[in-house]
Amino acid sequence: MGRRGLATYTEIAMRNGRLKATFPICICLVLAASLWALCAIAPSTGATERTLPATKSSVSQVTAGDVRAATPVLTLTSETAIRPGRDAFVDNQWALDRIHVRAAWGITPQREVTVAVLDTGIDNGHEDLQDAVVESVNFTASPTTEDIYGHGTHVAGIIAARVNNSRGIAGVYQNVKLLNVKVADDTGDCSSVNVAKGIVWAADHGANVINLSLTITRPSTELEQAVGYAWNKGAVIIAAVGNAKKITEKSYPAVHENCVAVVGTNNDDFVASSLAGKEVIAAPGYKIFSTLPGNRYGYKDGNSMATAFVSAAAAIAWAYSTDLYPGLANDKIVRSLKEGTVPIVSRMLTYRFLDYEKLITQLSSQEK
Repeated sequence: MGRRGLATYTEIAMRNGRLKATFPICICLVLAASLWALCAIAPSTGATERTLPATKSSVSQVTAGDVRAATPVLTLTSETAIRPGRDAFVDNQWALDRIHVRAAWGITPQREVTVAVLDTGIDNGHEDLQDAVVESVNFTASPTTEDIYGHGTHVAGIIAARVNNSRGIAGVYQNVKLLNVKVADDTGDCSSVNVAKGIVWAADHGANVINLSLTITRPSTELEQAVGYAWNKGAVIIAAVGNAKKITEKSYPAVHENCVAVVGTNNDDFVASSLAGKEVIAAPGYKIFSTLPGNRYGYKDGNSMATAFVSAAAAIAWAYSTDLYPGLANDKIVRSLKEGTVPIVSRMLTYRFLDYEKLITQLSSQEK
């Protein structure tokens, strides 16, 4: 029976000027041979894993050259560095310049778009996500829709953190309504059944874009049907490829026809993992600085973070769209995402790499 671990990271937390080192621990998953195929939220890319006997005891040691890096994660509160008129930690967001996100600020049509984040929950009260979350639902055994694990809030911040509020970071697109769809529990575990339920719920509640920063290693009929249902309702589904250091055929739901599959890059455009038999879109996934629960901020790595950048791009494409017919509009959005890329070469393979400047240019030309 297979075993797989969730991503771990070393965290250096800064509170009241004092440093405290903490080490969140990897949780091993047992993959059941049933419809309850387990999924991992942001499994470590190319990590060499040493598993210890006790529960919650697996420590990941990360090898060089992967999307995930062995550098510490710095977690701060915004009080540490407030700069009037701009975001306190925007200088930590290298990806904004690499994919020309600033090209999208100020010129995007001001049309509100609904993005569903299917994840570990979102810290709805985070200072940098004020009024972003409009509805929450919980498909897990957790007693709360809030983000205890710290993954969903990070994803949400990449997409929709407030810009120029003198605090925190800068998200990609401001006119986004977030649906907080908790499908992974407070340890980061989720099932294909719960993810499928979350996709259907999001589609029924008007999601234009569904962000799936998660991966499942076994096929699921419910999951495939849910993706098809959401597509037919007009949603664009953006899904992460698993973070294994290889080209894989088993990364669900990313492999499905109606999903946009996403892989992450580091700041040298290195792609550590990819998907066999399907075109993918690459975006930054290494050392991505974003929101964390409790008005904190920090770095995380993986295809999960890259997926959030592509979901934000899909939201912008929706803001430009004038075709609102399901099956036509979302097909046009996917085509726009692919056209809004530039080629990069990694490990002798050519990838489509997200470029907001090109995306905005081609979306603007379509309007004329």
